[in-house]
Amino acid sequence: MIILIILIIPVFVGGTIIWLFSLPFDRNKIIMHNYLTLVGRLIIGVNAFWSVQIEGKENLNPDKISVLISNHQSFLDIPFIQCIRFHFRWVSKQEIFKIPFIGILMHMARYISLRRGDRKSIMRMIKQGTNALNTGNSLMMFPEGTRSKSGKIQPFKNGAFELAKKTNSSIIPLLVYGTKECVHSHGIIPLLTTQKVIIKILPPMSAKIVKQKTLNEVKNEIYTKMQYHFDNI
Repeated sequence: MIILIILIIPVFVGGTIIWLFSLPFDRNKIIMHNYLTLVGRLIIGVNAFWSVQIEGKENLNPDKISVLISNHQSFLDIPFIQCIRFHFRWVSKQEIFKIPFIGILMHMARYISLRRGDRKSIMRMIKQGTNALNTGNSLMMFPEGTRSKSGKIQPFKNGAFELAKKTNSSIIPLLVYGTKECVHSHGIIPLLTTQKVIIKILPPMSAKIVKQKTLNEVKNEIYTKMQYHFDNI
């Protein structure tokens, strides 16, 4: 955390320069997202006691626009997920956008904010998410809505599945395992603690299948699949 605080100003300055440079031609903010992906990987890389194992990268197709969904164990899920190196826009709770400098960078990348439990915010997210998907950007969402205190997968909310059905997009589930152990209570990151994080990308549910099934059928089928794989990691 101390390293992150030290780096935040140069990271912000670098991001601002890249944003200004790419503004005239990078409509989908691919360059800005790649920069933030690099930052996320650097955050992971500075701790020599952490390692990440990515499985199922063959299930990511950059030519297909998808809604990616993941379970949510800790705030470190975000930089670890960046390690998959895939273009998407985050849908993130509004509180993250209020973090000094970080929030501005997220706005620059056109990530989408969401206030949990606020119907107007949810509808705005659906509108912005639909526009992002229809203009060539995949989305990355945590359908549980918040971090799981137990580490187990919690029930899913509807937003990600509504977006996939509305835009005729496929859904790519992925599992994050081990980030909860990277963070102690009160958000303290233990030093000199070896931890292996596994990111497992599951086969997508095609847009055709998403369209054929009801929202609840899609949601329940993907939840069951993710829970099965999570229990067998």
